[in-house]
Amino acid sequence: MINNRTAGVSRSTIHILDSFINSNGINNPPKRLAVRNDALQIKKALSCTQRDSEEIISQMQKLKTHIMDIKTKWKQNRLLKMFNILKEKLLEEKIIADYSDNTDNLNPPKEERTFTLSELKYYNGMKDRPLYICVDKKVYDLSSSKCWSLGSHFGLLGGRDLSRAFHMHHTRTGTQDVLKKYKIVGKLEN
Repeated sequence: MINNRTAGVSRSTIHILDSFINSNGINNPPKRLAVRNDALQIKKALSCTQRDSEEIISQMQKLKTHIMDIKTKWKQNRLLKMFNILKEKLLEEKIIADYSDNTDNLNPPKEERTFTLSELKYYNGMKDRPLYICVDKKVYDLSSSKCWSLGSHFGLLGGRDLSRAFHMHHTRTGTQDVLKKYKIVGKLEN
């Protein structure tokens, strides 16, 4: 049994850990379980009378790694905000020492996301969703483009592979010149 009140740990810190433990917003059961278990281990380490800050830091690193594995960007961002608040609380309460260099190096180079055509359709620029298109197997984020309003551009719809249409209409300027100002967010599955 883990105490909810541990010496030197504020209620808000325990509340943040409980939010991770009850993270029902993660749809992938193995990832939800990994995040939950990491938070439980941190909470367990905090409840010990002889706290091992190295163990807490190790569990924090595991938690952040599991958060970075979550593919849904808005969920990942929400959990990262919670993680950063938790990290600041633990530093503020002097439960862990300087932790900045451990977490800053924790962001591994992100693997390029691979989209299926059905996944890409979700990102159509409608209902506050980002607007992605695919050209030559590369998926671009055109959410900031003024040419694409309400998810369409000259009858073309976002969330699709537009390679053929793109090359038909942008032969003079070339694909790289038109798309170079937009971020590549992934690639299309073969």
